[in-house]
Amino acid sequence: MIVTTLEDLPNELWLELFVYFTWEQLNSTWLEWKLNNRTQTLAQIAQTRVALEMSSTSFRTYSQSLNYFKNEHSTITYRITSLVLNESVLSNEIVKQWLKNGASFFPRIRHCTVYFHLVSEYVRRYIIRLIHQNASTLRRVVLYFDMIEDYEQILNNIIKRQISLHTMQLIFFRGNVNNSFFSEILEHLFKNF
Repeated sequence: MIVTTLEDLPNELWLELFVYFTWEQLNSTWLEWKLNNRTQTLAQIAQTRVALEMSSTSFRTYSQSLNYFKNEHSTITYRITSLVLNESVLSNEIVKQWLKNGASFFPRIRHCTVYFHLVSEYVRRYIIRLIHQNASTLRRVVLYFDMIEDYEQILNNIIKRQISLHTMQLIFFRGNVNNSFFSEILEHLFKNF
């Protein structure tokens, strides 16, 4: 009986396996484990092919994020398909760079998630504009709210700009809000049109 090990798999199967990992998972597991030169090389190859998620918490410091935007972003921008804004200071920098560079900043963006209670006023002010400008590539937007005023303002802005995407979720997560409350908001919004 012949015994085979994981390292006996052909390169094609390794590359197929690595498709199921994110860039961060490949880096924190396969590249850090350093099983052998072959699997490490294959993991590095796979890392150049997988889609990336960018989050405002991806950076430990503001200077690290500035270094990323200055030196690294342009080389991997085409792989970023998901964006999560869930922090104040670095979310500002991401939105500022996105406004400055337009659609070329995230040319393949498909998903955008924003936690309105965690981002700054600057991000809340411009994120709907950016979603509207990138509606041709965006497929899914998820917006989390803890204040009904933000929810109402953003919903109003979405309706005014006639933004339509494959999936758009506006999630209000604090307190018990009944259906009549949302009916009143919608009625109020549509009276203004």
